[in-house]
Amino acid sequence: MAAYEVNGMKSKEKRNKRKITVSPKFIKSVKWIAVIFALFLLIYTVLYVIGRYRFEVSFYQLSSEKVADKIRVIELADLHNWTFGKDNKDLVKRIKDLKPDVIAIAGDMVLAGEQDISVAVSLCRQLVEIAPVYYSFGNHENEMVYGTDMLADFLDEQAAISGTEEDGTLDYDKISMVDARLPEALKEAGVVILNNNTAGLKIRDQQVDIAGVDNLSGGYFPYSAHMIENFLTTNSDNLKIIIAHRPLIPYAGICYQEELRYDLLLCGHKHGGIIRVPGLGGMFTSGGGYWNWFTGYDSGLIPNAQGNVVISRGLGNSNLLPRVNNTPELVVIDID
Repeated sequence: MAAYEVNGMKSKEKRNKRKITVSPKFIKSVKWIAVIFALFLLIYTVLYVIGRYRFEVSFYQLSSEKVADKIRVIELADLHNWTFGKDNKDLVKRIKDLKPDVIAIAGDMVLAGEQDISVAVSLCRQLVEIAPVYYSFGNHENEMVYGTDMLADFLDEQAAISGTEEDGTLDYDKISMVDARLPEALKEAGVVILNNNTAGLKIRDQQVDIAGVDNLSGGYFPYSAHMIENFLTTNSDNLKIIIAHRPLIPYAGICYQEELRYDLLLCGHKHGGIIRVPGLGGMFTSGGGYWNWFTGYDSGLIPNAQGNVVISRGLGNSNLLPRVNNTPELVVIDID
């Protein structure tokens, strides 16, 4: 019995001393996976840095009989709290050097999830020293300030509480806010906020009318369409500029009213399609979270029968997808 136990112990010791061997193929596979991952990380970092710390300026030239002396408009959109230089000094310097007559901000300068308004407010304080600034909210501002995007149900609820104008237009100043820091700081800085309303200014004795609108399709017709119609048909000899974060909503809405004409519709939201393929355009619409599949309606100047649409590729990003072949963009439009 004792001998059996000793032999059993020896057998157990032998089993314990067996070496664990790893297949050379497995080791090779792990090495390749590590190399591929490192390469992916390197490419991602390079693309992120390229898109994070530099921007380019895109120039567009338009003609209008309403303008006797050239008017320069600069559009910013989709900054999402990114900075170019400390306190955005590189961006501000470039804008100052370009000598705009008016600066239009087409929304999403903040990042709703961060609840940080300091970058956008600081930038706007510097911009108002250069030219008049008109700011129309995007979905990120809406979610930060109102706690939700401009969904039809939300607008219906607010219209029931505060009422509407005779033509059905909803006064966004009467909408309940959950966080008023951003609009209060912007107004204090001297920024004109255009959310479902209009404003006018004179540039070298030339009258320019500007409207701002941002809501989803369910809310456009009941609460914004009449405002836009009145804006475009009243004093139609004035230069008419619309700022709208989402390009498709006001554009599609106005198309149903064929007699309406605008001079310039400034939009953002699509981030240039994030990944741009030469000859095809942008693939992905960051702001909407869906694939764009090269619709061609994600950036640039797009003339149509009713006016000129300019869609900015934006200056920042709101997710982890790097901008590929899609440098952040500052837009300059010269109208003469």
